[in-house]
Amino acid sequence: MSSMSLLWIKLKLIVNLGLVEVVIVILYRVMIKLGVHPVLHIKSDIPITPFFGKSRLPELGLASVSTWDDYGSLFSYINVPLGDQPPNWLANPITGDTSESKLSQWWKISDFDENTGDVKLIWERTGWRVILLI
Repeated sequence: MSSMSLLWIKLKLIVNLGLVEVVIVILYRVMIKLGVHPVLHIKSDIPITPFFGKSRLPELGLASVSTWDDYGSLFSYINVPLGDQPPNWLANPITGDTSESKLSQWWKISDFDENTGDVKLIWERTGWRVILLI
C-alpha cells in the first residue's frame, strides 16, 4: 500500500471519527504518558456493602480441585490434558491433527475436515480460552 493511500485512509478516518474527538483522545494519551491526567490521582476507599464486604458464609476448609489445573473438559465428559504450553487452538484436541486449510474467517471453516474431524471439537476447545485467561 502506498504512503499516499495510507495517508488518505487516515484522513478519512479522522473525518469520520470527528476532529474534536481525535484531538481529545490524543490529549488524553499524552496526559496519561506524562502522568498528569487527573484520573491517575483518584483515591477512594472500598465501600463496606454486601457486595464489597467480607463474606458471611462459613469457610469450609476444603482443598481445591487439582484436576482443574491439569485437564480441560470437552463436552463435560472428555478429559484432555492441558500441558505446560498454550494449546494449538486450531487442532483437534483429541488427535492433535491440524487442518491443512488456512482459516481466515470463522464462517468459512468446513463443518467436517479430513484431518481435524468435526469442527465442534475445535469450537469446544476455543471456549477454554476465556477460562484459561481469567
